[in-house]
Amino acid sequence: MSTIKKLFKLLVMLLLLSACNYQAKSDADAIKNTIKSFYNTQYDAYLEMKYKDITPYLDMSKIQNQNKVIALKRLTIRRKYIDEKNIAM
Repeated sequence: MSTIKKLFKLLVMLLLLSACNYQAKSDADAIKNTIKSFYNTQYDAYLEMKYKDITPYLDMSKIQNQNKVIALKRLTIRRKYIDEKNIAM
């Protein structure tokens, strides 16, 4: 009976470990997708010369993230102005 209990415990542990591994992969995929969405949003704003909100992707309590938002706003305004005035770079 003790060998059956040991096998059962081993089986349960293996199942739990594989579930943890699956969760770690899911978390990594979610992080990668968030980062990809952040950069795609920035790139789209740059191409369309219109600010797009990137604050959902950032911790806005950090000053460097607030600076990223300001920089993207300025970049889109500057790029739109250059395009409107047909200034060659």
